[in-house]
Amino acid sequence: MARGDISVMPANVPEDMDWVEDVVLLSKSVVDEELLASFRETHALCSTVSEESKYELVAPTSEERVCYYNLGHPEERHFIYMYECLFPKLGVRVPFTQFEQDVLFECRVAPTQLHPNSWGFMKAFQSVCWYLQLDLSLRAFLYFFHLTRPFSQKKSRWASFRTREGRRIFSLYEESFHDFKNYYFKVRAVEGFRPFFENERGEYQFRLYWYSGPESPKYDFDDLDKEDQEIVTVLKECCAKVPFNTKTLLTRSPSYIRTELEKMTNNSDAYKRMRARKKNQANRLAAAASGTKDNPKSSSSPVNRVPPPESENQSSTAEGPEFKVPKTPATAADQSKSKKRKGFGHSYGSVYAPDFDAVGFTDEFIMENSRIAMDDAGLKSNLEYMMKAGIKVAGISRALQKKLTECPPTSHAELEQLKEKVATLEKGKEDAEGELSDARAELAKMKKSAKEADRLRKKAEAEATELRKKVEGLESNDNIVENLRLQAKILVLTLKVHLLHPDNYVAGDQIVWCSDLLPEPGGPFFEEEAAEVGDAEKSEPQVGADDAEKTPPV
Repeated sequence: MARGDISVMPANVPEDMDWVEDVVLLSKSVVDEELLASFRETHALCSTVSEESKYELVAPTSEERVCYYNLGHPEERHFIYMYECLFPKLGVRVPFTQFEQDVLFECRVAPTQLHPNSWGFMKAFQSVCWYLQLDLSLRAFLYFFHLTRPFSQKKSRWASFRTREGRRIFSLYEESFHDFKNYYFKVRAVEGFRPFFENERGEYQFRLYWYSGPESPKYDFDDLDKEDQEIVTVLKECCAKVPFNTKTLLTRSPSYIRTELEKMTNNSDAYKRMRARKKNQANRLAAAASGTKDNPKSSSSPVNRVPPPESENQSSTAEGPEFKVPKTPATAADQSKSKKRKGFGHSYGSVYAPDFDAVGFTDEFIMENSRIAMDDAGLKSNLEYMMKAGIKVAGISRALQKKLTECPPTSHAELEQLKEKVATLEKGKEDAEGELSDARAELAKMKKSAKEADRLRKKAEAEATELRKKVEGLESNDNIVENLRLQAKILVLTLKVHLLHPDNYVAGDQIVWCSDLLPEPGGPFFEEEAAEVGDAEKSEPQVGADDAEKTPPV
């Protein structure tokens, strides 16, 4: 996808958009059909697979902006703009939860007019309330937050929820969101389906497009009712020291989040009082239900914890809710059976009864609904998500049970043989592991010996090198001494004089010898010296002209 220039002012800005800051109008969408196709393949748009087919994504044109409305295109179906980062990072899904729709309606703000960090606050608030079993309260949320609109030269940009002074319970999801401004697209229902943001009377549940005057009401503690005050007190006591980490609440596993929240609630007396109160209420309801066995129409029956397939097929008994298959047109063969059942389908009994037909109920109602996409981490804060997760697990369990029943039965003798084979294999495994351990020890010893041998070899090589240098030095000294000796003899023979004798002197151009100490030149002494020099010259190699030039003078 070629991004091109992403900061371009549209050619024709609607006249009633003069209150929008230029940074919004300059943010051209870089989303195209290729990116939308990749998004649908890798991310979930809706909370269920069945909802995915009811909505389509449309790439904006080069002249459309995220703050525009649909009045200029009356033939186009209404839609909402959405930022791409809201889905994978914050877990936002279509349709919005009722709490999210209530917040947008109360604050008179469009989905993309709200900054992504503010969406993080809404999702984190829902998550905490679900884990702590608190009722979702719009007033409690607006007790902690108020909506602000940054202005620049009397023009507005994205609205944000700011923590009211002294009431901080959440950290920012990210200190600064990057590259979200140019990644937006349209979400609309396919033709023939009613979008979630429109009710049966054709009224919109919240503002679809940007509005120039969003605001939120402010609530103080005295403005709240008793239930909302309890929620506020619990959350403030849990965050007395450290606020909830928004990114942790939206990205980590449920078990990790539950453990962290349990640590934070240990210091909250209000949370302990609330749990005790709810426990007492549940006990009173159970006691009231046990006293109305003969009155199945009593309103004090326990709450149904398993969602029925159709509300009109659910009835309450003293032992718990009872589920029945919806009636179908009876054939002549089934008329007698239907009379015995008094017009109802097959009954699986009470879910609390010991003989409740769980297998039949699962096959009838759960198996078809177990194919739900559960890759939506953002829905973990909703009870609906957990119910669907339970349905999926039940469906998988039933499928495994069916596979086990299809396997051929195994005799007791075959089982014993298999046990013996397993024991033999385990013993062989232990022996092999022992041999492997011994081999590893031997290998370690060999490696150690090899390292020592290598060290000794290097040491011997170094010593041999040193000795070689010394020998070469000695040989060089011997050659120099012998060469000097030979040169001295040659000079003596040539000059016919003993240079070191102090009694020799020169008279005119003649050398006067000390005849009483040295023999006459040409005498027997010089003849012997000449013979020795001749023998030495014959035994040593001839010195070339180049070598003679290199010989140092004496």
